[in-house]
Amino acid sequence: MWGLSKKIKYGFTARAALVNGLNSEFFRTYSWVGGGYQRHFESMNADNLATVLSLEWGNISKGTGIAFAQYAGDTTDNRYKVDKLKVPAEVRITTLMGNYKWKGLGIAAEYIEGSLENSDKVSAANATLGGLAKPKAFAPLGHKARLESVQLSYDWETPGLVFFLKAEHVNTFADVQGSIVKNPRYDVSRRSGGFMWMWDTAAFMKVQYARDKTELEGLPETYQANVAFGFDLSAFEK
Repeated sequence: MWGLSKKIKYGFTARAALVNGLNSEFFRTYSWVGGGYQRHFESMNADNLATVLSLEWGNISKGTGIAFAQYAGDTTDNRYKVDKLKVPAEVRITTLMGNYKWKGLGIAAEYIEGSLENSDKVSAANATLGGLAKPKAFAPLGHKARLESVQLSYDWETPGLVFFLKAEHVNTFADVQGSIVKNPRYDVSRRSGGFMWMWDTAAFMKVQYARDKTELEGLPETYQANVAFGFDLSAFEK
């Protein structure tokens, strides 16, 4: 809705933005607050706005830099059935990321921590929703969620060919409130590896093999292989 970006001394760039807030009716166990992005209806509620602040040194998108970002905004008044929830449900998300490249070697890391105010009350309100917003068994929400990831990469001598290894961990029930119980099914670790090949400026193919493991006792590890094709439009940027 509104944004400002300004370069300051010593290679730093500061950014600030005011954006439409999330709708907590669409928060779910499996995606935490990710489903709250308002895209389900032609009109959007903007009674709750959110702020985004960030500070970047270097350039993350070009391979070498460090960035810190903070998102904060209430979600209660953006609900369509406002009578279901009468308490604040502010979402706060803090992100720290960085990457570094030396010759063909690269390392990238990211840490995200988020919190949902009155998560137990949001869960109770969502459990009785109907229609398109009906969450069924996916109403329980964690009060805090965390994600950590580290990726090592190597640019091969062949132009556009990059090999990578990645380790990730996400837990959407890092902390809970009220009667909500931590669900180890959503405490997941992933190890993956593969390669990406870019050709013709922006077209790419990505091949990845991954292993997922949760902390839920008795649930076996899962394995998957994926092949994807697409276009990276940022390749056309000057």
